[in-house]
Amino acid sequence: TISRHIKYRTVQSIPNQTTEAYRSALNDIIRIYNRAGFKIQTIHADNEYQPWLQQLAADFGIDVNYANPQEHVPEAERNIRLIKERFRATFHRLPFTKLPKIMVRVLAMECAKKLNFFPSKNGVSQYYSPRMIMHQENLDYKKHCSTPFGAYVQAHNEPDPSNTQHPRTLDCIYLRSLDNKQGGHELLDLRTGYTIKRRTITQCPMAR
Repeated sequence: TISRHIKYRTVQSIPNQTTEAYRSALNDIIRIYNRAGFKIQTIHADNEYQPWLQQLAADFGIDVNYANPQEHVPEAERNIRLIKERFRATFHRLPFTKLPKIMVRVLAMECAKKLNFFPSKNGVSQYYSPRMIMHQENLDYKKHCSTPFGAYVQAHNEPDPSNTQHPRTLDCIYLRSLDNKQGGHELLDLRTGYTIKRRTITQCPMAR
């Protein structure tokens, strides 16, 4: 999604193409705007979403403007194109030929998230970024920008109890920073293939 004036972008992971999955994703987005003090009045959407948007719009008191058949919402299509360009640029920077699904999902979200870090050329403010307008939080370089997506890192492991032979660091691929105040990192554990969260990491060189 993208808001017409603030230019705040979101990408949500849809596990399946069911009404409940779409409703849950849009509910999360509406709550972001509500927490920021904004009330969504109109949603512009493609005609294919009409069956499930009607009930959701009634629940929240939102008007929905559907595009005509064989047409799309221009702002949404341009936003999708921009995120795809950022995705491809990041993918070809990485020393991988393929990405697991979790990395594809997180990379798409991160492309939209990073675009919110900077003031939008056609947005409501030349000085404040969409992220600042919506979340009113300053960026921290060490927390948000120091480690790039796809970097090889050693995650500092803190087993409990500590007097065991479990490894003290884990081989991981960096995914993204956590959205908490104290900082943290979401990682892809190379040993298990699952995502993990750790407090501290050390970035290491990776052969290409």
